[in-house]
This record gives sequence, C-alpha cells and structure tokens, in this order.
Amino acid sequence: MHRECGEGCFDSCRRVNSDVRALLMMKQTYWTTIALIVSIAAVCIAQDRDAMQFRRPTVKGAVLAQEPKWHREIYHDQFYQFVFRHYGNGEYVPGFFAHDLVRNRWLEITELSTEQARLGRSPDFSDIPLQVGWDFRSLARADYARLPLHTTGSIVFPDRIMFLSAIGLYRLDCNSELNREVSLTSFWVRKTDLDEIR
Repeated sequence: MHRECGEGCFDSCRRVNSDVRALLMMKQTYWTTIALIVSIAAVCIAQDRDAMQFRRPTVKGAVLAQEPKWHREIYHDQFYQFVFRHYGNGEYVPGFFAHDLVRNRWLEITELSTEQARLGRSPDFSDIPLQVGWDFRSLARADYARLPLHTTGSIVFPDRIMFLSAIGLYRLDCNSELNREVSLTSFWVRKTDLDEIR
C-alpha cells in the first residue's frame, strides 16, 4: 500500500538536505584551514632557510681513529651524538666531539663558523657575581671560533644543542645555564657539513 508524503515529509527532507550542506561546508572549511596551515608553515620554513644562508662550511674537524676517552654527552639524536671532554688526565686534553651514528665514526670538532652566530658576553657582576669574565663578541672579526672557547680563567663548550630538522641545522648554545640573554652564545652547524668532514 502506497502512502503519499505529506508536508511533514518535505520538512524532514529539507532538514536532511540542510544538514548535508552544513556538513559539506564544515568539511570544506576544515580542508581549507589545513591547506592554509601547511602553506604558512612552508613559507616560514622557506624564510628560515633564506635567512640562514652560509657562504662557507659551518664547522671544521677531523675523523678520529677511535672513540675519545673520558667524554660526557650533551645531546644525541638519530644522526649524531655530541660529547665533550673537559680537563682530563695527562694526555687527554679538552675536546669537543661528534659521533656519526649513521656512518659509525667519531669526529673531533675543532672550529665553528661565526657566520650567523650570536656572540654573548659575561653578565654584569652586580647581576651574577662570577669569578671569570668574557666577551665573545670579538669573535665576529674571525671566520671561525676555535673550541674550546676561553674566558679569563676557564674554558667553554656548548652545553645545549638542538636540531632543527626542517632546515637541517644544529644550534649549539654556550653558557645557556646562566639563563641570561646577554650571555648566550650560539653557533649554527649544517648537518651536511658534519656529514662531509673527512
């Protein structure tokens, strides 16, 4: 037996169609928003890459015949493990090293490029009464800074490292534990430059 659709049936159909249109609009808005976010991220990455142009290798070093003794880890990821050796015993002099985990080799990092570097100084004595002082801003006159860095009575290695995978750069920070903007010294190292050390 066939039952004709009345006014209530048409109202129900209109509501369904309205709900479907609203759902399609929400879906379209969602994907438009995702596309916008991806576009903005791509622009930001491109700007970072453009801002971080380097005219020379960002790091100098040498391949070691064996693992360095008496070292302490600062940072590691799936590509590199960074370690340093402070004043050690006898023949073990201070040094900064990177373990190439992909190629299973150890590198001694001897110099960092000052290009794009942030070069800090010791904080005012009234702020933090340190026993030593430094002003690494003078390193800007040279193409490279030799590791370890030297204060008036101590040596300094990077104490915080992070990898910006989107642009393939490591940032090596010195004196970050002081938590003072004026004292922070940062160097940039391209992963590809580490890969190419021979």
